Amino acid sequence: MPRAYLKQFTPNGVGKHINLFNLARRKTINRAPLSGQCAKDYFYGKDLQIEKALGELESAFATNVRKIRSSPEHVTGEQLEDLKGFMCIQASRTRTATEETAAFMVAIEEELATTD
Repeated sequence: MPRAYLKQFTPNGVGKHINLFNLARRKTINRAPLSGQCAKDYFYGKDLQIEKALGELESAFATNVRKIRSSPEHVTGEQLEDLKGFMCIQASRTRTATEETAAFMVAIEEELATTD
């Protein structure tokens, strides 16, 4: 989860800490450091190419959110489309989405192997 997104849920939008609920421990954690939340080192590999590309998208997202928050009455269609695209990308970045995609690809390969 990009920091620019989580920052919107921090006190005053400053981005230093966030309140969260740890599902595994079923415990509320107040003022947890924002850094490192919803993140995993080298999720996309150590070459960081994908991370850098995503960083550019996240930067554009952060700029868009600042503009919308400062002037919500002037939201443009382009800004909304950018936000929708960002949400689609974010939905595909989770471990679950990655595992489901991998399982889908394996199922397709198995099906194709049986049809030969």
